[in-house]
Amino acid sequence: MLAQIQAPALEEVSSDQLDQSIISGHPFVVRGCSIVRAAQERLSPEALKQLLQTTPISIEHKHRWESRRTTLSAREYLDNLDRTDFYWRQADLRSLGISDLKLPSPANVRSDTMFFDSLWVGPNGTVQTFHQDNHDVVVVNRNLFCQVHGSKYVAIASPADSEYFQAYPLKNGTDRHSSVSPFDPATALNCPSFAHSILQSGDLLYVPPRYWHYLQSLSISVSVSRWWFSSRLVELLYASAISGEMAEPTFLGELAWDNDVRELGGVDVLTQYIERLSGVQKYAICARLVRLYGEGIFKHGRQGKS
Repeated sequence: MLAQIQAPALEEVSSDQLDQSIISGHPFVVRGCSIVRAAQERLSPEALKQLLQTTPISIEHKHRWESRRTTLSAREYLDNLDRTDFYWRQADLRSLGISDLKLPSPANVRSDTMFFDSLWVGPNGTVQTFHQDNHDVVVVNRNLFCQVHGSKYVAIASPADSEYFQAYPLKNGTDRHSSVSPFDPATALNCPSFAHSILQSGDLLYVPPRYWHYLQSLSISVSVSRWWFSSRLVELLYASAISGEMAEPTFLGELAWDNDVRELGGVDVLTQYIERLSGVQKYAICARLVRLYGEGIFKHGRQGKS
């Protein structure tokens, strides 16, 4: 018998209750979360169609291992959800004009924390193979995954079992996407942390940092992932790397720079991260840092204290 993710019997879940569960470091499911249910009207396929109309959207095949992509109008795609083979994945809610939607949030975060909210829409049979969310040694996210419409099978495993998943890469050259199947008995035998559940409309899943997770739609499905990061500088680095159109905090100044660099782990950590970026990305993040902290951060050797 495969272990089930523990699912607190909470319909009303406060930010403090979320924090208590998140601090445990383990995945969990909240059944019938009232905040997720409240989002259903605005994020139904019909509501999205009325909002977006002929807006072009990029979609990809519902099976991750198929490298097929195309572009359709939102209306054409959503009108054919019951017979399409394509998946509309990780669409930024702000770019869709949905910036005021209330979603579950932890309490123990800064008041100006940036949340990265993405929409996932697909037909029955859509598969997101086992993967770890976008991160490296600096950028590590947490994920509150809201199942807004439809149902989804989810399997999850600890990064302690990464060796098994990385032994079967989905494609050569990647170590964050795996071809391992949750339905193969060998997976449970080789992964002590393996657990699974079925998310129903209104359920909330927490995916801790670096956890492997697999998702498969059991019906037409609409989901929202809410990502957040461990520090303000990591948020800014991620937003710049994805060209995110995020609302920036007001001017912070050099004192905040010293504190934020220290929170990141020192100026060397920041420098090593920026050096790996492309020229355009380097320009974007440096321009953003100057806007927020002032030109003094790059003058007179003042780069933050480590």
